Amino acid sequence: HTAQQPPPTKRVKKTIRIRDPNQDGKDITEEIMSGVGISQNTSPPTAHIKAL
Repeated sequence: HTAQQPPPTKRVKKTIRIRDPNQDGKDITEEIMSGVGISQNTSPPTAHIKAL
């Protein structure tokens, strides 16, 4: 049987909590998912958000 499962690389719809240790463990999941921290894959999301 071949069960149709989405590839493990897709994490858009998953409910994951992203906490920034540089911001006292602030929940930055919303900011990451909205595209604030993923516009540049070369730099870490925390650097992106802190620069705002």
